[in-house]
Amino acid sequence: MTLIILVRHGQSQTNVQGILSDSYERYPLSENGVIQAQTVAKELAQKLKVSKLYSSPVFRARQTADIIGKAVGKEVILDSRLKERGWGLMEGKSAMLGAWRFNMSKAEAETVETWDSIKRRVNEFADDAAKDGGVVVGVSHVDTIAALAVRGFGIKDGELSIYALVSPFAAISVFGFDGDFKVIATGLPIIPDSVLEMAKPYMD
Repeated sequence: MTLIILVRHGQSQTNVQGILSDSYERYPLSENGVIQAQTVAKELAQKLKVSKLYSSPVFRARQTADIIGKAVGKEVILDSRLKERGWGLMEGKSAMLGAWRFNMSKAEAETVETWDSIKRRVNEFADDAAKDGGVVVGVSHVDTIAALAVRGFGIKDGELSIYALVSPFAAISVFGFDGDFKVIATGLPIIPDSVLEMAKPYMD
């Protein structure tokens, strides 16, 4: 079995300021975000042997991954399939707990990445990462992690708001591949014992 652990980035300036951004260069982690990243990095380093470490190239995710990489002794592999939703003309505008969906002009809406696009790319990443074997860690964002959870739970579009699947900052979501794809855990601050049992074959 391949275990894919997706970690949401730590709190960043986008979260503090309440804005939308997929910038690769701006909006670093906040002080709290750095602490959150250090905490999850320690959890991963103490409990698992990570085989590969991937990250969204968005700045806040890359910072989080760099902290994890130092703790687990792995180089960060940037993969744009894990990136934040592409915001187009909504870049830098107010997030407002999803209200952005109702406050866009038609021209703005046409530049925002669709849910289908997010699902397609993150599932492609997961299918490729499953070939790596062992314990694969990826640092990503709310929508991408939710998109993989939707697949694992078998949720159809319209059956559940993705806001029901929002992961806290630096939270751990675990997915298993052994011929079938399944959700093992979502949005947790620690690695559960069930995952440690599954990871035992990869600890030597």
